[in-house]
Amino acid sequence: MSGDVAAAHGAETYTNIKVNGKPVKQLPSAGTWSDGEFSTMLAGILSPKSAARFTDGHADAVGNRTTYRYDFAVAQMHSGWRLEAAHVPGASSVLRYSAAYDGSIWIDTETGQVVRFTVSARDLPPGFPLDTVETSVDYDVVQIGDGTYLLPIHSETVTCERGGNECYRNATVFEEYRKFGADTIITFDGGAK
Repeated sequence: MSGDVAAAHGAETYTNIKVNGKPVKQLPSAGTWSDGEFSTMLAGILSPKSAARFTDGHADAVGNRTTYRYDFAVAQMHSGWRLEAAHVPGASSVLRYSAAYDGSIWIDTETGQVVRFTVSARDLPPGFPLDTVETSVDYDVVQIGDGTYLLPIHSETVTCERGGNECYRNATVFEEYRKFGADTIITFDGGAK
């Protein structure tokens, strides 16, 4: 599956979705997929609304970058991470649950930028058809036009069915970045008297 993702004003939109190279109007209703990895998951972790509890950082490395790793936890009552399970055996419709989660975030010691984060759902209720949901997102510097930007380059989400031995892995590669913008000038004529 491929598609275009745009991030603006704290939300992500998906267009030009293709399955096996053929255009579709919406995401398939069967199978597993994930969203939010481009920007909204990280924004949710760092939002004051999440009331994330961070532990003291410790030195770590991501690739060749020196980082500080901070572990964190978000309680279910403050979670904005909404999980959905559709067309899972035994489920008659889409089930939704805002999960408590914990994870880690790696901050580059030189730039202060996030270079990786992971999240793992915690305490999923017995009636929810998934018992494992984990996501990781990696960032790197990307050249767009004349500038460079720290952007997500890869993510993976793993989900496992409750009580079964089937797990699914979604790997996302972000590429072909473009930046859109506009400059506007408004001038007034002064012709009204």
